[in-house]
Amino acid sequence: MTQSTLICALCGREISGEPLDFEGHHLCREHEEEIGRVPWSAIGFYTLGATADQRAEVLRTGGVKCILLTSEEPPGFIVYVRKNERENALSLMKRLHAEVVFCRGCGREYNKDLVFCPFCGEKYSQSD
Repeated sequence: MTQSTLICALCGREISGEPLDFEGHHLCREHEEEIGRVPWSAIGFYTLGATADQRAEVLRTGGVKCILLTSEEPPGFIVYVRKNERENALSLMKRLHAEVVFCRGCGREYNKDLVFCPFCGEKYSQSD
């Protein structure tokens, strides 16, 4: 019987040895210190890596410790924050969502104060 190869959901490398289980995801043991022994909570699932990266960056800039995991099923990316920082994280995310729209032309997010999408030039309308 062959053992299946496990891939770390945090760094994407092949896991050698016993994996660390985190919320049903396999991680390398070297992430044990980074994860710590505190409870975590998922606050967002994104199908686009760039969107997930942006959300994680907003949280980090706002002082919230977060991690970004790759999900195989369903495919996408999950942003986790420490449970004791969840309310602050949701507040940051709410402000971000209140300030951005998805462009009908290219599907990217941008600040709704702009008249045109900075990526493709599509004009913003309230129906966005």
